[in-house]
Amino acid sequence: MIREDYILRMVKQFTRAVTKILRLKKSHQYQAALETINETFKELFGLNSEVFDSLSIESIIELLKLEHSEIMQKCFWVAELIKEEAEIYESQKESQISKSRYLKSLELYLEGITYSDNSTVSDYSANVKEIVDRFEQSEIPNRIKHKLLKYYEKIKNYSKVEDLPR
Repeated sequence: MIREDYILRMVKQFTRAVTKILRLKKSHQYQAALETINETFKELFGLNSEVFDSLSIESIIELLKLEHSEIMQKCFWVAELIKEEAEIYESQKESQISKSRYLKSLELYLEGITYSDNSTVSDYSANVKEIVDRFEQSEIPNRIKHKLLKYYEKIKNYSKVEDLPR
């Protein structure tokens, strides 16, 4: 019961934050949106967005495992917040920062999908596709291509598996 209340509270908090971020982005208030993202990272995970940016994917996963709640959901939340940052930086013509955030977001979506059952995968497939479509094959690091391969196998999109260089 207490655990369910905690998770429900986190879901509501995350949903409110993303709604606010989207509203700020739509009105081109990018700095306020970035501040909201940073506050959301602090509230949900106890660390700011700069820390998450500096951590490797493996370190983020380990950090998320420490709290003993839904790691899959947390991966998706972190991925979504980082994706929002990427979009803001892209709007501000900060392409290097944007690309690195998109790749980190993609990798976290793929990690979350590995922890999830097949029913959850479709919820995030559009996000994965959207990010992958932003890149040429040569721009995606091999470690992420390997995860993409597993993802395409999981969703039974075998034509995409064949398209990935090995």
